[in-house]
Amino acid sequence: MKHAYLMLLVFILPLTSPAVTGYNGINLSIGAYHGSTTSHDRETNISTSNKSTNLTFGLGTTHSEGIYLGTIYDLNLKNDGNGNLQDYNLGVSLGFTDKGCYIVYHHFFKSEYQLDSTTKYHGVGMGFDMGYQASLGAGFSLGAQFSYKKLNFKDKIVNSEKIGADYYRENILPSLVFGFSF
Repeated sequence: MKHAYLMLLVFILPLTSPAVTGYNGINLSIGAYHGSTTSHDRETNISTSNKSTNLTFGLGTTHSEGIYLGTIYDLNLKNDGNGNLQDYNLGVSLGFTDKGCYIVYHHFFKSEYQLDSTTKYHGVGMGFDMGYQASLGAGFSLGAQFSYKKLNFKDKIVNSEKIGADYYRENILPSLVFGFSF
């Protein structure tokens, strides 16, 4: 719940900016991807691949010049064979939109990657979204986007004990995106 409050706080700052949907006003977007993701641990030189569902929630505003400012909450749900795991990224976004097309940069100031039921990584990262959303009328839009994320994890928590880490995740995901502007 504190993540939702943080997103709301960043959103209501008195700044005029653009929305991820590419249409002027306040914008809410939801992106969905289901497929396979791969991660690599530089310390052990081991790569892992999981089937996962990625959901991205964006909330922001679009200025008449096409500048977008918003927040992003990226949630990744996966099953490692021993149980369900959840990763997330929380950040701020800045981009440019024009007639449904957009490119947005994200700075993730808080990221968590859950390797298994006892091991989590904490870090930061960045990402880009590029896509197009066609207006369906009444403020609704539907489209597709490609997302690139690079996350660096410097803290590893094993059974509640914090140790240093050198772990990263990098991926490109296509997504179906649903937007609403008001």
